[in-house]
Amino acid sequence: MWSRSRLWRCIVTRACTGKPSRAWRNDFVASWAGRESEIKPYPDQAVDQFWRGYAGAVEGDLVEGFFPMGQCAAVIDEVLPAARIVDLLAAGAEPAAA
Repeated sequence: MWSRSRLWRCIVTRACTGKPSRAWRNDFVASWAGRESEIKPYPDQAVDQFWRGYAGAVEGDLVEGFFPMGQCAAVIDEVLPAARIVDLLAAGAEPAAA
């Protein structure tokens, strides 16, 4: 089931790359609201804002960084360790293979 309370967190913006991309709605993205005409075309905007992509995706800065998100990001309830995900997938595959 979709959680509408989380859907607002994802927005399509050109703020970091100059190309439309889905991202976490945060202070950085909001700072470009009403200033879209100032966004440079790709790749110039991407070069200028590269550090924000690093801050968001690598350092986890969800306030000032750029954090790319896919369409399904709004329905993620928790972040699991990779080993747990593999265990869950394997457990689901065993009955299907039988």
